Amino acid sequence: MARTTAKQRAVVALAIALGFYALSDILLWQRIFEANKLWTFDTDYQTGHVDALYHWLDAKPIPDVLPWLDRSRLIFIRPAGGDVTNLELLASTAFWIGVWMGTLVLLPRIRSIRWRDRLGG
Repeated sequence: MARTTAKQRAVVALAIALGFYALSDILLWQRIFEANKLWTFDTDYQTGHVDALYHWLDAKPIPDVLPWLDRSRLIFIRPAGGDVTNLELLASTAFWIGVWMGTLVLLPRIRSIRWRDRLGG
């Protein structure tokens, strides 16, 4: 019982920490990036989820067109020629969240199966 409670507390603490990290990243650093036009470096790591989260936390609608995401290598759903749209941004965000959540769910299960196999169970 105590082990479960400690695990639940750790999960809650992690969720709170990630929430504050997201708020500081989105509400502070995103504005710095916009003010100094640093989005030119986004192509190496941008999956679009930060833009979606930024607009959601700032209570702003996502723009119809997001030209700064056109060169991003990690947004797989895009028009043949033209700018990334808000629908494509949301599709990319859903895809990457699905990948991350799938990894978080499957990785511990794979480890437990390997551990069980090593013990001969």
